[in-house]
Amino acid sequence: MENMKAGDFVNVQPVSPEVASSKLVTVVMMLYNFLTPIIYPIALLGYAAAFIFLIGGALLHSKTIKKMAAADFGVITLALVFYYFMPVFIGLLKSLTNVVK
Repeated sequence: MENMKAGDFVNVQPVSPEVASSKLVTVVMMLYNFLTPIIYPIALLGYAAAFIFLIGGALLHSKTIKKMAAADFGVITLALVFYYFMPVFIGLLKSLTNVVK
Protein backbone atom coordinates (compact mmCIF):
# COMPACT_ATOMS: atom_id res chain seq x y z
CA MET A 1 0.00 0.00 0.00
CA GLU A 2 2.98 2.30 0.45
CA ASN A 3 3.74 2.43 -3.28
CA MET A 4 0.22 3.39 -4.33
CA LYS A 5 -0.52 6.81 -5.68
CA ALA A 6 -3.77 8.75 -5.76
CA GLY A 7 -4.09 8.15 -9.52
CA ASP A 8 -4.14 4.37 -9.05
CA PHE A 9 -7.80 4.49 -8.03
CA VAL A 10 -8.95 6.51 -11.06
CA ASN A 11 -9.48 3.45 -13.26
CA VAL A 12 -12.48 2.10 -11.34
CA GLN A 13 -14.86 0.51 -13.82
CA PRO A 14 -18.58 1.34 -13.65
CA VAL A 15 -20.98 -1.41 -12.66
CA SER A 16 -24.36 -1.83 -14.29
CA PRO A 17 -27.46 -1.73 -12.06
CA GLU A 18 -28.25 -5.35 -12.97
CA VAL A 19 -24.88 -6.56 -11.71
CA ALA A 20 -25.05 -4.43 -8.56
CA SER A 21 -28.56 -5.58 -7.65
CA SER A 22 -27.80 -9.25 -8.36
CA LYS A 23 -24.67 -9.04 -6.19
CA LEU A 24 -26.73 -7.43 -3.41
CA VAL A 25 -29.35 -10.19 -3.63
CA THR A 26 -26.56 -12.78 -3.51
CA VAL A 27 -25.01 -11.22 -0.42
CA VAL A 28 -28.36 -10.98 1.39
CA MET A 29 -29.18 -14.61 0.51
CA MET A 30 -25.77 -15.72 1.80
CA LEU A 31 -26.39 -13.81 5.04
CA TYR A 32 -29.87 -15.34 5.39
CA ASN A 33 -28.57 -18.86 4.74
CA PHE A 34 -25.75 -18.31 7.23
CA LEU A 35 -28.11 -17.08 9.95
CA THR A 36 -30.83 -19.70 9.48
CA PRO A 37 -29.29 -22.54 11.53
CA ILE A 38 -27.92 -20.34 14.33
CA ILE A 39 -30.48 -17.58 14.87
CA TYR A 40 -32.79 -19.51 17.19
CA PRO A 41 -30.10 -20.91 19.53
CA ILE A 42 -28.53 -17.46 19.80
CA ALA A 43 -31.93 -15.88 20.46
CA LEU A 44 -32.71 -18.46 23.15
CA LEU A 45 -29.33 -17.81 24.75
CA GLY A 46 -30.04 -14.07 24.68
CA TYR A 47 -33.49 -14.53 26.19
CA ALA A 48 -32.00 -16.77 28.90
CA ALA A 49 -29.40 -14.12 29.72
CA ALA A 50 -32.11 -11.45 29.83
CA PHE A 51 -34.21 -13.61 32.15
CA ILE A 52 -31.21 -14.13 34.43
CA PHE A 53 -30.58 -10.37 34.44
CA LEU A 54 -34.23 -9.77 35.26
CA ILE A 55 -34.20 -12.24 38.16
CA GLY A 56 -30.85 -10.88 39.39
CA GLY A 57 -32.13 -7.31 39.19
CA ALA A 58 -35.25 -8.25 41.11
CA LEU A 59 -33.28 -10.04 43.81
CA LEU A 60 -30.72 -7.24 44.15
CA HIS A 61 -33.29 -4.44 43.74
CA SER A 62 -31.19 -2.96 40.95
CA LYS A 63 -32.92 -0.82 38.34
CA THR A 64 -29.80 -0.84 36.18
CA ILE A 65 -29.77 -4.63 35.89
CA LYS A 66 -33.51 -4.63 35.15
CA LYS A 67 -32.92 -2.05 32.40
CA MET A 68 -30.20 -4.27 30.97
CA ALA A 69 -32.67 -7.16 30.91
CA ALA A 70 -35.30 -5.04 29.18
CA ALA A 71 -32.77 -3.85 26.61
CA ASP A 72 -31.65 -7.45 26.01
CA PHE A 73 -35.25 -8.59 25.49
CA GLY A 74 -35.82 -5.68 23.11
CA VAL A 75 -32.68 -6.23 21.05
CA ILE A 76 -33.25 -9.97 20.68
CA THR A 77 -36.89 -9.44 19.72
CA LEU A 78 -35.95 -6.76 17.19
CA ALA A 79 -33.27 -9.01 15.69
CA LEU A 80 -35.80 -11.83 15.32
CA VAL A 81 -38.32 -9.49 13.69
CA PHE A 82 -35.67 -8.36 11.20
CA TYR A 83 -34.79 -12.00 10.54
CA TYR A 84 -38.45 -12.90 9.94
CA PHE A 85 -38.84 -10.01 7.48
CA MET A 86 -35.62 -10.83 5.60
CA PRO A 87 -37.48 -13.00 3.00
CA VAL A 88 -39.73 -10.02 2.27
CA PHE A 89 -36.64 -7.85 1.81
CA ILE A 90 -35.09 -10.48 -0.46
CA GLY A 91 -38.29 -10.59 -2.52
CA LEU A 92 -38.24 -6.81 -2.88
CA LEU A 93 -34.61 -6.94 -3.98
CA LYS A 94 -35.38 -9.65 -6.52
CA SER A 95 -38.30 -7.70 -7.92
CA LEU A 96 -36.09 -4.62 -8.06
CA THR A 97 -33.56 -6.69 -9.99
CA ASN A 98 -36.27 -7.66 -12.49
CA VAL A 99 -37.36 -4.04 -12.87
CA VAL A 100 -33.81 -2.84 -13.47
CA LYS A 101 -33.19 -5.48 -16.16
